[in-house]
Amino acid sequence: MTVGRFLGPPPATAGTLARAAAYVAATGWFGYAVQKVYMAAIGKIGMPGRVAPEHVQVQYDHPSLAQAGNAALGVFTAAVVLATVQRWARWIPARVLLTVLAAASVPVVAGVVITLTRLPRSADGGAWWQVLDGLLYGLQVVAWLVVVATYARRTRDARIATASGCTEVAT
Repeated sequence: MTVGRFLGPPPATAGTLARAAAYVAATGWFGYAVQKVYMAAIGKIGMPGRVAPEHVQVQYDHPSLAQAGNAALGVFTAAVVLATVQRWARWIPARVLLTVLAAASVPVVAGVVITLTRLPRSADGGAWWQVLDGLLYGLQVVAWLVVVATYARRTRDARIATASGCTEVAT
C-alpha cells in the first residue's frame, strides 16, 4: 500500500461493471452528439426522425448554433462519464466529478422520460426504430445511474478524508 496525495480514484479500482457502464453511457452520449451535429448541418431543431414542429423551429434564430451547442454538451458529458474510469482524469477531485455527475443526472433522467413518453402507444402506432430508440435510452439511463453509484462508492473514503482535512489517503 502506498500513501500519496489523492487526486481521484485509481483506475484499477473501477471494476468490470463500472467500466462497462461508463463505456455504454459514453457511447450513448457520443451518439447523441453525432445526431446533434447532423441536425446542426440541416439547420433544424429536434432529433433525426423527430424534427420539432414549425412553431418550435421559428423560435430559434440560429438553430444550427443551438444544435452545435447541444453536440458539444454531448461530448462533454461523454468525457465526464469516461473520467470516472480513465487514468487521464486522476487530476479531477472526486468531489467535483461526483457533483457534476449528480447534477447531470436530473437532465439525463428527464430526457429519457420525455423520450419514453413519445413512444408509440401500440405496436402498430409507430416505427420499429422508435421502440429501439426507447430501449437504448433506457439502457443509457441505467448505465448512467450505475456510473454515478459505482463512482460514489469507490471514492467514498477519499471524499470523507478530504472533507475532514486529511490530504493523504492510502491507495
